[in-house]
Amino acid sequence: MTKHVVLYLSNARFTGQSAIPYDQPPEVDSPHDCILFVSQSDAAHDFDSARGLMEKHGWLDVQFKSAGPFVAESINSQQMRVFQHHYEECLKHGDSLVWYA
Repeated sequence: MTKHVVLYLSNARFTGQSAIPYDQPPEVDSPHDCILFVSQSDAAHDFDSARGLMEKHGWLDVQFKSAGPFVAESINSQQMRVFQHHYEECLKHGDSLVWYA
């Protein structure tokens, strides 16, 4: 079965209540832009499932900005290499979350 990685771009608030440990978590109650990498059986947007994954990572008040398929070959570009770990983590575990200012 072919897997698709879909990126969900959002803004959300970190609650500190995460089922997934963070090396360096954001400050509790702080809002951040986020990118959620999700491995799916198809490339269709599933915002309800993505919202549940965001909550698993400790994020609420999720406002999705956009979603779309991730082009695997783009990971080879210099600009996208920073996301290589998240892409690989997504393939291994089913999802990966990036938060930033």
